[in-house]
Amino acid sequence: MERVGEAMLERVLRAPETGGLARQSGLSPKSTEQLALLVEQTKASYPAQEIAPETMEMWFPLWMELARRHTISALRMALQAHMMESRYFPHPSELRERLEASRRGVANVFVPTTRAEMAKRCGAEVAAKVSELSVEDCAKLYGAESAKRYKAKLEKERGRNGGTQR
Repeated sequence: MERVGEAMLERVLRAPETGGLARQSGLSPKSTEQLALLVEQTKASYPAQEIAPETMEMWFPLWMELARRHTISALRMALQAHMMESRYFPHPSELRERLEASRRGVANVFVPTTRAEMAKRCGAEVAAKVSELSVEDCAKLYGAESAKRYKAKLEKERGRNGGTQR
């Protein structure tokens, strides 16, 4: 028996109104198959809700575009978060809003000031009196994403300064 996702994917790729969009998405065939499976799993998560095949055929290229812009992994996480909060199958615009909000959240991560930055802003004397935060302490205080960005900033400064800064 053919899976619903495979049948839908085949119809989408053949349909003149959606096939072009699907082909232009730039997703690999494997990623496209993963996305079809994700759609199938999502539909199965809402068994009481009828979703017309025509609707899914129109939405699938939109999901492809979301996967291209944000990755299938990010789309899967957005779907999981949606399932925790909603009884209804997600509209593509809901997923886009959720993905964009999560991206903005990562963009707004706090990254501590380095000693070199402090020297530029406040002068070398002030910077010399302040000890630089370690990456480990940054992770404990502000989380993994802050520590990752702080470490990258330190490495960039050290590379630019010839590795002399501690």
